Amino acid sequence: MEKKTKKSADEPNVDISRIGCKLTRIYRHSKQKATFAS
Repeated sequence: MEKKTKKSADEPNVDISRIGCKLTRIYRHSKQKATFAS
């Protein structure tokens, strides 16, 4: 029952986690490119 009031507060967190996943992917990708360059 408590989740109904928390849902609006949790939704932005989902977006943040999605952005975080994208950032980690880009970060790992750039890291791989850096290792390939060296």
